[in-house]
Amino acid sequence: MALHSPLLTLFILLPLCLSAAPCPRSCTCPQVTELHCTFRSLLSVPEHISPHVQRINLGFNSISSVSQKSFSGLSRLELLLVHGNNIQAIPDGAFRDLSALQMLKLSYNKLRELNRYTFLGLWSLARLHLDHNHLETLDPDLFHGLTSLRLLQLEGNQIKQIHVSTFCTVTIMDHFHLSTIKHLYLSNNSLSTLSRETLETMPQLENLYLHANPLVCDCSMAWLQQWIQKAPDVLKCKKERSLPGGQLCPVCSSPRKLHQKPLQLLDDMSCSRPVITSSDHRSQPEETHQDLDQFLDDFKQPFGNISLELSDEHGNKVELESSGEPRPFLSWTKVSTGASIPQNTRLQRFEVHMNGTLTIRNIQPLDGGEYLCTVQNQFGSDQMLTNVVVLSQHPKILQPRHRDLSVNMGSSIDVSCQVEGHPKPKVTWVLPNQAQITTTPFSQVANRVSILQNGTLRIRQATFSDRGIYKCVGSSSSGADTVSIRFNAIGTSKRTVNLFVRSKMLMAKASITAASAKVTEVVYGAELGLDCVAKGDPEPRVIWRTPSKKLVDAQYSFDSRIRVFSNGSLLLRPVTDKDGGEYLCIARNKMGDDHVAVTVKILTKPAKIEQKSPRWKQEVVYGGDLKVDCVASGLPDPDIRWSLPDGTMVNTREQKTGRGRRFVVFDNGTLFFNDVGKHEEGDYTCYAENRVGKDQMKVHVKVTSAASAPRILDKAHNLPVEVTYGENLTLHCDARGEPKPTQTWISPMNRVIATNTEKYQVLNDGMLIVRKVQRFDAGDYTCVARNAIGQDNKVVKVAVLVHPPVFSAQGNHFKAATHENERVLLDCAAKGSPNPRVVWVLPGSVILPAPYSSNRITVFPNGTLEIRSARKSDSAIQQISVYDRGLYVCRAANEYGSSFLSVSVIVIAYPPRITNGPSSVTYAKRGVAVQLNCAVTGIPSAEVAWETPDKARLVVGSVPRLLGNKYLHPQGALVIQNPSQRDAGVYKCTARNAVRDSGAEQEQLEQRKSLL
Repeated sequence: MALHSPLLTLFILLPLCLSAAPCPRSCTCPQVTELHCTFRSLLSVPEHISPHVQRINLGFNSISSVSQKSFSGLSRLELLLVHGNNIQAIPDGAFRDLSALQMLKLSYNKLRELNRYTFLGLWSLARLHLDHNHLETLDPDLFHGLTSLRLLQLEGNQIKQIHVSTFCTVTIMDHFHLSTIKHLYLSNNSLSTLSRETLETMPQLENLYLHANPLVCDCSMAWLQQWIQKAPDVLKCKKERSLPGGQLCPVCSSPRKLHQKPLQLLDDMSCSRPVITSSDHRSQPEETHQDLDQFLDDFKQPFGNISLELSDEHGNKVELESSGEPRPFLSWTKVSTGASIPQNTRLQRFEVHMNGTLTIRNIQPLDGGEYLCTVQNQFGSDQMLTNVVVLSQHPKILQPRHRDLSVNMGSSIDVSCQVEGHPKPKVTWVLPNQAQITTTPFSQVANRVSILQNGTLRIRQATFSDRGIYKCVGSSSSGADTVSIRFNAIGTSKRTVNLFVRSKMLMAKASITAASAKVTEVVYGAELGLDCVAKGDPEPRVIWRTPSKKLVDAQYSFDSRIRVFSNGSLLLRPVTDKDGGEYLCIARNKMGDDHVAVTVKILTKPAKIEQKSPRWKQEVVYGGDLKVDCVASGLPDPDIRWSLPDGTMVNTREQKTGRGRRFVVFDNGTLFFNDVGKHEEGDYTCYAENRVGKDQMKVHVKVTSAASAPRILDKAHNLPVEVTYGENLTLHCDARGEPKPTQTWISPMNRVIATNTEKYQVLNDGMLIVRKVQRFDAGDYTCVARNAIGQDNKVVKVAVLVHPPVFSAQGNHFKAATHENERVLLDCAAKGSPNPRVVWVLPGSVILPAPYSSNRITVFPNGTLEIRSARKSDSAIQQISVYDRGLYVCRAANEYGSSFLSVSVIVIAYPPRITNGPSSVTYAKRGVAVQLNCAVTGIPSAEVAWETPDKARLVVGSVPRLLGNKYLHPQGALVIQNPSQRDAGVYKCTARNAVRDSGAEQEQLEQRKSLL
């Protein structure tokens, strides 16, 4: 037992050693399962993180990148906070080991792109925060596989559009898409619309935030009103007390009539459809009814003729031959749009052949205009302009614009509709139930309501349900015209009795004599035909049961794609992946029935991009042409679209707008654009998608520059530069070239200027800064731009402006009057270039420069002279006196001249004078107060003092004073309270200022003992 004790102790301590992994530097670990690294200025994710950690907080640092190994092995991690950093991209599979992670916060970073592999492995993730980043597009498979995701925060990004399957987390058989998200935050983005399919894949959605988006409430958003009624509590508003109403709700940005109207309050999102009418006729109110409006542009068909000036009547071809050595590059450009097609290229209806011939198929009126053919090589270029004129005639219906027709029930009627125009218009009838029938070579005239080849509408056995407004539309690529007919069925139907007499009654059970093969294969999108020939007596009725367990026959079909003919054959077109399964043909009469089952298999193939690599790179020369292939296969044919680096989507169908107009996607999926610039550099993603699958390929395009000699911009507008003496001079030298040229400046002294000195500074972009310009800095400055190919130079003439001193005040002589004991300010503001020096000359020929400072006089740097009182060491106050008066002269001078300003200072002062003094003799009684007055005037203010008989000196202050039985008033009066014999004597009042003294004596006070 003793032998096993050390081993037992070792096994007990081993888990403790494993769990006690060291805490990364600059972080804290309150527990073994926690790691806190907030506000640590970290540049990367710490290394050697314990595999037992469950919560990590890396918020508010400076982390700019995450590697594939940053979080490897952390299979127990449940919470990861990486918000408030500078992360711009996340490598594929960076979170692949975080199978237990429940919350991931990447808010307030700089993420621009995320793909289908970014969140691979996060099977337990319930909360994902991606708000306040720079996301513009979202990969359609970004959240695929996150089956536990319940909250998705995307607020504060730049998302412009959302794919219908973006938020899907579960996909069944790559066809049925479903989202488990309950809380979705899309506010503060750039969304203008949202598709119905996006929300239909989110049955568990409880909270949706869409405020602060430029939503366009047009026809594409008409479904939203019904969706809000079905889920009234899902669309949320942000609670904000500072806003009117206390909340911020999603509102319409356009159209104008719905601007700023909340989505929850929308009650009218009807759309008005355009109606094209002839200039000869005016529209009637009946034609504008909402239920009868039609998009007449839908009835336009391609035009067929073209007339070319300078052509030889070859129709839709412009033949051109070019010669040159080396062989020139040829392209055709439509002048009005700028669209260009290179040689040996086909783009939709346009094709430029190898010999330079331009072919336009199915010509349309919008194809008219000028076409420019350009051929060029390195030795020159040549051009030829061709004008294309498309001849057309607007469709016109010859019948009246409005008609009323009546027919007896059970009867038949033909309604004519003759249309003329060029090209020949197509006739379409719009029935009261909005169904449309069109003239085709295979029109079924046997139907009860049919259309003849000449456009006439035939109605057999009219009933009450046939009543209503019928519209005949004649359309072509040059326009459309329409008329309306009000049809009424009146009376009762005529009864017809058909009597058949047979010589012998023969009856036979229904029997199927011929049918299609038991297993029939059909390609997706093609036409499916199933035969079922039956006989019997009476004539059997043939009914087909589709795989969806619904019945169709010659009189009824629940799907407009399915049609059953009178001979029992079934026709379905076009075929989709949902049409596969068992079709049952049933032949039935009153004697019995028969049936045959046919299994239909739909041949499909998911979209796949051929010859792709995980990370394909392609280089193109600056200004050249780029062609990127994306060959995809599939059944049905996949739809190919390209995602540009800025998030713009382009494909072969949509009309390009904005920047996307330069990009062309050919029918084979190839992306082409010319004149490539640096802003076209980045990742291009090709998406191939059909109904049964999708695929994608990413191509990184790098733009390289061709070598070129330096070229300095704005040389033609090189004007002389004037600068004021003493200021800083800035000269620009913006040069272009490959490789990037270096700029050197040469001074007027023909010396190379150093890049950074006390006098000069040359910035990286070639800008020259000259500090504190002097006169010798004037002259010609030369900028030389050089690279390995060559050089270019630019000469700038600089003139230094100088000015003699000038005073700001009007006139050169002023007078200044002041009182003694006051501060005096004399201004001497002078301007000049260079800045003038200021000197003051005082009345005693004392010269004071600026700046200057003493006890009584200060000269400020701006030239202002101050004369004030000063305190001496004995604490006596020396005031401005009459001796300070006189002529003060200010002189401002620089090296280009001088100016003088004189100021006459007058000091106003006079000696003190006692205006109300005491009488020469004053008698007082014992115990009765007596007052001795002494009122004084003078400038500056005089000091008043009383001298008592005992030679004591009493000074009058600014506040009343009581000294014994003597009271001193601030106005100078002396009051003797309760006088006695010892108060008798001579009292002397003295007033003194800087000018002179004044005094008054009071004769001896006598007291009468008899009065005491």
